[in-house]
Amino acid sequence: MILDRKEFIKSVLVLGAASQLPWIISCTDQEKDDRVNLKINTTLQAVLNILLPHSKSRPGALDFFADKYIRSLKNDPQIKKESYDKLMANFANLDEFSKQDFYQVDQKEQKKIFKSFLDKGNETWASQLMTYCFEAMLCHPIYNINPNEIGNVWLDHTMGVPEPDKKNMYPQILKTIREN
Repeated sequence: MILDRKEFIKSVLVLGAASQLPWIISCTDQEKDDRVNLKINTTLQAVLNILLPHSKSRPGALDFFADKYIRSLKNDPQIKKESYDKLMANFANLDEFSKQDFYQVDQKEQKKIFKSFLDKGNETWASQLMTYCFEAMLCHPIYNINPNEIGNVWLDHTMGVPEPDKKNMYPQILKTIREN
């Protein structure tokens, strides 16, 4: 079978478009994941602002990057993936519970919705978030959390010695200990 020029060009165009289809689909999925992650991150920040808000006398959870710390738990080898996924799923559940994007509601209404959400059996989740806030508050700045040790300063807490450096940062220190 001999193709004429027009049929050949048509075939090449169809094959070229088809070869790009998996890339186009994956971009669409990635964009969807990015939107979901952005929504969860903004809801996370709104919740942290309720749990530990900034005031004149103390730093808030976002001042010492508790949101970044909580998101970093995804890569923590000591945290089970299922536990992390369950923790983060509750932010989507909160959006669903509020019947809107939680972070877009004014803060007074957010507090009401959040209290109702906790009353539906989510107190343990909020307690877990507070624990992570305290961990972030006491985290060493080498991890890009708790800049200028603002959490430590507010608590009047002195960091332990020796302080971590690039060689003995978590989780590298665990790996070193296991090897010895």
